[in-house]
Amino acid sequence: NEPCGLTILYSLAYGTLPVVFNSGGYKETAVQFDKKTRSGNSILFDEYSKQGLAKAVDSAIELFSDKATWNQLIQNAFDGIERMGGAFTHGL
Repeated sequence: NEPCGLTILYSLAYGTLPVVFNSGGYKETAVQFDKKTRSGNSILFDEYSKQGLAKAVDSAIELFSDKATWNQLIQNAFDGIERMGGAFTHGL
């Protein structure tokens, strides 16, 4: 486990959306994308297995095929970093 979620922060800052197992500190930063409300910044999975990861990747591919939705996800990621005050991205 990566304890403080830096990889997720890097991912959000660059608009490369995280696909992560829903555990620990990740829950504070990675928020499951909801198609109905168009909120969230990540694709999470609860089943810690190859199948759970495969379902999450399939979900990411499905979201990617809808460019408007994918662009919303990327914007959500950038907005989340900005809400943190941009302090994280200062060193990037």
